Amino acid sequence: AAAARIDSIKAFLPQLSLGPEDLQRATAALDYADTLRQRRNDGSHPNARYPFNDPSEVDELLLSGGRYLPGLWFLTTT
Repeated sequence: AAAARIDSIKAFLPQLSLGPEDLQRATAALDYADTLRQRRNDGSHPNARYPFNDPSEVDELLLSGGRYLPGLWFLTTT
């Protein structure tokens, strides 16, 4: 259901009055949210297809969250 919600928000973006920079920021934030969703799914199953045990990847996902979270917050105020 999360993937469908992300897709529906992405589809709704063109209907908002966003400038090109804001649209790009919002799209990048939603792309990050989808990547994080996929990795969480990959790591949450007992026989994970892609193990979630790479400390560098976890670190990068956390740092990316800090970079992209403002784009997600921005969508809530639009």
